[in-house]
Amino acid sequence: DFIVARELQGAKLVGHSLGGILGLLAAARRPDLVSGLVMLDSPVVAGWRAHSVHMAKRLRLIERVGPGAVSRRRRHEWPTREAVHAHFAAKSAFARWDPRMLEAYVAAGFDESGTNGGVVLGFTRYVETRIYDTLPHHLPARLLKHPPQCPVGFVACLRSAEMRQGGLASSR
Repeated sequence: DFIVARELQGAKLVGHSLGGILGLLAAARRPDLVSGLVMLDSPVVAGWRAHSVHMAKRLRLIERVGPGAVSRRRRHEWPTREAVHAHFAAKSAFARWDPRMLEAYVAAGFDESGTNGGVVLGFTRYVETRIYDTLPHHLPARLLKHPPQCPVGFVACLRSAEMRQGGLASSR
């Protein structure tokens, strides 16, 4: 997730998954700063799903049932970048990626700051987990009051697990 370009009229935001949702919130909250948004596979959670997320957060179950449960245990260190590549290339979720995309991910998403000269994720598991444990459950209400004032593009795969879990109707 990143800001693509800064112009006089504002930033153009691109975000994948939760990054797209955060971009949507930023565009709604500060329309003076955002002139465009592209959301990639970013399900907008509404209705009973939003209520379920809200209750899971209140009951502190989100830590066990949300995406943070995975990120909390995610492997975060490898001996080399080649080992990182082999690790992700063997995972079914990454098997569908264009090989150049996986190479770019390995090049940009990891740092040589691990123990004994190893390679680590470029972000901490703690931060990622904390973000997932605070998934927004209030999007529809917030967006009805303060819709984004900029153009919003939405690109999603209809067979995406995230889109099925979040609900296609509310994202539309």
